[in-house]
Amino acid sequence: MRKYFVGALVVVALAIPTAAWSVNLHTPHLGSGCSTGFVGTFHFVNNQTGGTQTPGTLDAVIGGTHYQVLAYKVNQNVQHFLIEDAEGSIASASTNLAGKLVLSDLTCTEKR
Repeated sequence: MRKYFVGALVVVALAIPTAAWSVNLHTPHLGSGCSTGFVGTFHFVNNQTGGTQTPGTLDAVIGGTHYQVLAYKVNQNVQHFLIEDAEGSIASASTNLAGKLVLSDLTCTEKR
């Protein structure tokens, strides 16, 4: 009887689809951007990822343009993303990882 019970649990566990992880940008960072005539380098950090070593994907809309980038640096519980030469402010940003997504740094330079 015990074998059948354990076997049934395994079948049920395999039948339940795994939840897709995702996290949105920390709300106070929405709207961050550069003034007109400047472009920004946006450095996003997703921390508390639970040790995921596969590079995640960041989707962001900045100044009406959609960006999709892979993590350029993966540490044990942190992944880093970079978007360069973007005009405008952040309308949205999210990753396909668990954790907390923040805007770590924003550098504005005069548009060339």
